[in-house]
Amino acid sequence: MTTIQEKLDAARLPERTISICLRGDLVAEHEIADAELEQLQKQPVQRLGGDGRAALRERIRALEAEMAEATEVFRLRAPTRRQYRALVAAHPPRRNEKDEVDEADQVMGLDRSTFFEALMRVSTISPDMGVDIEAYFKELIEAQDAGADLPKPPQGDWPKLIDVLTDKQYGDFTDAAWYLSRGEIKIPFSRAASLTNPSTARE
Repeated sequence: MTTIQEKLDAARLPERTISICLRGDLVAEHEIADAELEQLQKQPVQRLGGDGRAALRERIRALEAEMAEATEVFRLRAPTRRQYRALVAAHPPRRNEKDEVDEADQVMGLDRSTFFEALMRVSTISPDMGVDIEAYFKELIEAQDAGADLPKPPQGDWPKLIDVLTDKQYGDFTDAAWYLSRGEIKIPFSRAASLTNPSTARE
């Protein structure tokens, strides 16, 4: 039986992945080619040399391969509790010119306009975005303890990536980072793995 000490030694922070296609322009080309193929498939083949169906199928497969090649899988890991609290403290709720706290920010206890992007950046562990996350958190916590000026969120390749994300992709990315840190950890269930394979049922 595994002891609590062994479980603590093996403990790891939760992780998840999110896939982002960086060639959204290819979606329109795929839709056009797919629509043309559907129309052709409703009609009988009119000549021996074909009517372009094979070429369209090849074009669609090529587009799908190109989109797959342009898709990046980002791996996220939740920050530790101390790191998360330090990040929240670095993004306090906004105040207006009357020194009144933004109501929505106050409910969450943080600046919604800056916090989520910062969390996204410090949660991403791969691919390498050109930032040292551990060094940033070390600097942030030390600055807070000393009452010094807080370091800005790491830059690296993030500005370039954020410039090419749609609002939906950006929202999905920041949501993934948020729920990774604040969501419940459940044991996942695989329906596919639970199905009995007839060829191995007797093993």
